[in-house]
Amino acid sequence: MLWSEQTQLLETVFTMRCKESIPHGFASLSIKASRACRGERRVLRIHDVTEDSRYIRCDTGVAARSELVVPLLMQDRLIGVLDLESTDRTAFTLRA
Repeated sequence: MLWSEQTQLLETVFTMRCKESIPHGFASLSIKASRACRGERRVLRIHDVTEDSRYIRCDTGVAARSELVVPLLMQDRLIGVLDLESTDRTAFTLRA
């Protein structure tokens, strides 16, 4: 999602699932988590979205279980957010 200075909102510009691009509006994105990431300007790692109040489930046919939300910054200015989801619980770890 990219930050729009005009609307002051994060706007979905690209969505991909299992190597297939899907139409805008069908992304199962956590709006609250993305907003928190934008405001805090830090990575959010949610091990189980079913236990996190920031997650809003969308009917996409995919049952997301974990999420990683990364702020995209350019010279300390937010330009967007990368939001990754997985059907596996605790899919995003600190492993190198």
